[in-house]
Amino acid sequence: MLPEQAGVPPVRLRDGRPGSLPGELALHAVVWTPVEVLTPRMFVPPDGSWSPVWATMRELAAAHGAENVRLIVWFG
Repeated sequence: MLPEQAGVPPVRLRDGRPGSLPGELALHAVVWTPVEVLTPRMFVPPDGSWSPVWATMRELAAAHGAENVRLIVWFG
C-alpha cells in the first residue's frame, strides 16, 4: 500500500518539491535528507579486490542462470 492510499500526505520539501531523494525521511513536519547515501558498491567496488569473485559469479550465472547463483560469506 502506498502512503497516499493509507491517508498519509506526500512528503514535500520547503520549496514545495516532492521529497523523493533516497533515504529522505519526514519526521515531525521536518524533512531530513542524508548528506551522503551509502551504496553497496561504495564498500565493495566491482574493480576492487573482490573483482575475481564477481567475475566468477557472472560466469556461473551465464552457465546456470542468475537465480541459481548465491554468494555466502563468513567473516570469523
